[in-house]
Amino acid sequence: MMSEIPLTIVGISYLLIAVTSLPSGLLLASLLRPEWFRTCGYVPSLILVLALGLSCNIALWWVVSLISVSVLTLFLVPCLPLIALGSYFAVSRKIGAPELRSMLARFRKGFSSPINAVFLLLLVVSIAQLASLVSYVSWSQAGDPWFHGYYILAIMEQGRLPVSFAPYDSSLVSYPLGYHVLVAQLCLILGVPAGIEMIVVASYAMVLITLVPPVLVLSRTKSIPYSVAAYLFCFYIHPVEYAQNSIYMNFVNGTYPVVLGVLMTLSLLSLFSGRSQKESPDGFRAFLIWAVLSLGILVTYPTFVIVAGVLFALVVFERLRTQGMRSGLVTRRKVATATFIILLGVLGALSLTLGPFSYIFVNLGFGIIWDYLLQPTYFLSILYIPMLVFAVLECRRMIKAGSCQSESLAFLILLSCTLISMVPYLFAIGLRLILPTRMMMLLQLWSFVYAAAYLHSKRLVLGDLTVELRVLKSSGERYLRLSGTIYQIALVAFVAVSMTPTIWGFATGSEQSKAAYWTRSGEFQNDLAGGYYIRDHAGYEELILNYETASDWGLPSLGIRNLVFLRPLDNASKTRAFEFESFWSHPDNVSLVKGLLLKYGIQLIYLSSPDRIVRMIVDNTTFIPRPVSSVICHSYFSTYSFLYEVFHKGNCSIFEVV
Repeated sequence: MMSEIPLTIVGISYLLIAVTSLPSGLLLASLLRPEWFRTCGYVPSLILVLALGLSCNIALWWVVSLISVSVLTLFLVPCLPLIALGSYFAVSRKIGAPELRSMLARFRKGFSSPINAVFLLLLVVSIAQLASLVSYVSWSQAGDPWFHGYYILAIMEQGRLPVSFAPYDSSLVSYPLGYHVLVAQLCLILGVPAGIEMIVVASYAMVLITLVPPVLVLSRTKSIPYSVAAYLFCFYIHPVEYAQNSIYMNFVNGTYPVVLGVLMTLSLLSLFSGRSQKESPDGFRAFLIWAVLSLGILVTYPTFVIVAGVLFALVVFERLRTQGMRSGLVTRRKVATATFIILLGVLGALSLTLGPFSYIFVNLGFGIIWDYLLQPTYFLSILYIPMLVFAVLECRRMIKAGSCQSESLAFLILLSCTLISMVPYLFAIGLRLILPTRMMMLLQLWSFVYAAAYLHSKRLVLGDLTVELRVLKSSGERYLRLSGTIYQIALVAFVAVSMTPTIWGFATGSEQSKAAYWTRSGEFQNDLAGGYYIRDHAGYEELILNYETASDWGLPSLGIRNLVFLRPLDNASKTRAFEFESFWSHPDNVSLVKGLLLKYGIQLIYLSSPDRIVRMIVDNTTFIPRPVSSVICHSYFSTYSFLYEVFHKGNCSIFEVV
């Protein structure tokens, strides 16, 4: 019987993250008071508050982890924003007991509005879809989670942000660990393996990712159909083998920090979205909030700090331009010159960032990957072009309206550079790298916001089209209003039909099967059962002999790290691992097998099922057949008097050295 992640674990994890995120999110929204916080309904605002709070807490948890990581830190860190929020309201006297009762009354009444009802339904659908998906997948996939498991286990064992993988390995930790600190704290509280909790945390971020763009569309357009269309568009970011730019692709490749990085970057952009010059927040306050959120992005997925940097530069420039124009010290020519210099600087920085990938021209040659061009990713890339036009027109409209252009220009710059950098990727043979496609995923979500805002500004689909056509008779106004409503419904229907493969895939379970192609296999389930046996029965100091299959590399996610084949490896461990490669190549050599087991004091042998190995103890990872199959190895080990079989399921076996 296939094991699944209990929905209770998923639900409790979601609840813990949401409860700890709420104080921080409310504090940030109260300090900056973005447009969506003042004009959207309670449920849409709550969605963005939760996203902001998680982004802020990641930065705070990371700072605290420099000293300690424990069960208490998960709850103590959110207490700081909670105290600050209470102090802010108390000092400013913006809220008291009567005001609080009035607010709660409005809150209860507000849930009856169509906007709150619609977004509550969307929230429930996203939670149900992703919770069921993560439960079905049952375990983190092969690939990146192999390494994430090491980092999370190192945090839990050392009780702080690790510098190395001591005591089992002297390799230094160089990966940003913001995501891992959160997962480690939840593992300590719930007592579940990292292989389960890290996919649960990623799915929570995915729930919010599907909802943040619709909320931002709502704040720009006040249109429920547009918001629903944006929601469906987020679900259309679809599993693609080559580009890895879908939120569901992360269930296959396990690039979980990317998902959290996308959510945190969208949260940062949402704070500065659609603000007018009159609503610009206090400079120091805005800078402090930007710094905290940028730190969270930096320690989670540093690539997206580019977005934060561009946003900061343009916000500062906009403030200086506004103040200078008012005082008469800045002319339009100076503004144009400064803008040109900023754009050149940003383009130069991005070219340096993307420069290392230019080797694809030299090493991979030219040619068209026809199956890549036929993938949905290519056609979605084509969608960027009209959305880029929408963004340009939206910026023009905002300039005329006197609104702040910062995040609009940031979007334009990043989208343009990403489109340009995609050209070599479309013509590189066999390329499966991750940049800039992950930036595309972020910008693709953001682009729909601009497309909707532009259409809204032109009154193309809104029922209030008649406001500007008062010369028509009342019957004509009613006709136009009805036409606008029909057009909105047609828009949602069109998007829904376009997304039918994805929606139908979730309804039938085919999407879940695609995402869980490895973890749902009987072979992996047998190996996972063997891993649980080692975790529950092996002593903490016992050295386990494993190999280089996908199942073996995933053992640290179960809490097992005293392994012969451990990645990353220092020189001493590599020497030991190279010796044991001969062990697995010659299981029939009794003297070799027994000699190596005694030399290194091996207590248990983990014989996993796969007949292919992922050779990662060399510089270039290779996928090769296993020298001797697990069935043949089992036949030899079963005859040796110094080995005793303590576990057997399918082709997975565990032998104790006696």
